[in-house]
Amino acid sequence: MERFQFHPWGRKGGSHGTLGETVINPDTPEAKSIGKIVDALRLEPGMVVQILTPSGGAFGDPFERRTDLVLRDVLDGFLTPAEAKRQYGVSIIARGKVDERATARLRSRPARGTVPEFDFGPAREAFEAMFPPKMQDRLIELLQDVPPSQRQYWKGRVVTELQGRGRRGRKDDLDIAEPAKA
Repeated sequence: MERFQFHPWGRKGGSHGTLGETVINPDTPEAKSIGKIVDALRLEPGMVVQILTPSGGAFGDPFERRTDLVLRDVLDGFLTPAEAKRQYGVSIIARGKVDERATARLRSRPARGTVPEFDFGPAREAFEAMFPPKMQDRLIELLQDVPPSQRQYWKGRVVTELQGRGRRGRKDDLDIAEPAKA
C-alpha cells in the first residue's frame, strides 16, 4: 500500500508510475480522495467507492521508443499529439502520420542531457531529502532493539516529527523519539 504515497520507480530513463487512490463518490461534487483504506470503510447507502491502482514505472529512454508505437498510442487516445512530442520526441502531423524529419530533430537535441538511472517520483525525492540515508541507517539501528510490532509506530513518530519541522533531518535528530527499550 506504499504506492498510495510513493510512486513506482522508473528505470533507465523511464518515468515514475502513478499513485494509487481511493475516491468516495467519484465524478460528483461530493467526491473525496481518502488515500488508502487502513482498516475498514463505512459507507452509506448509495455511496460509490473507486479504487485506482498504481501503474508501474516505465523502463528505458522514451525518446528511443519506436515511433509507430507512439503513433498508435495517439490514435488510440492514450496520448495527445502534444504529449507525444513532449514525452517521446515524436511529431505527429495531420491525418495521423509521423513527421519523420521533425521527429529526428526533436530526438537529436543535445539539450536533453543524460538519462537518469532511476526516477523515484517527487514524493520519494522529497522524503529522501528530508530523511537522508545516514539518518535512515541510524533509525534502523535504534529500531533493532524494539519489538517488531512497535517498529512501524516509532518510525512513523520520527517521520511525523521531521515533517513538522519542515527541514532536512540529521542523524542526531533521532534523539527526539528514541524508543524506550522494552
